[in-house]
Amino acid sequence: MILDFASLLGGMSEAALRLAFDAAEREFAACVAAAWSTDPHLATVGSCALAGVVSEGRLYIANLGDSRL
Repeated sequence: MILDFASLLGGMSEAALRLAFDAAEREFAACVAAAWSTDPHLATVGSCALAGVVSEGRLYIANLGDSRL
């Protein structure tokens, strides 16, 4: 997904990483909404994402979410 946005924007960038994380968050929210009637517990679990991308000698790092014990 990150590479798709990087390609769309002409190369890896903070914006490409941000768009990829936004898309992942929307997909997760859609999964929770679809499963709500059969598995409402899904909405209460923690989730997180971490990405590291090296492009043209530059390291991009992003994280999103929470981790619940």
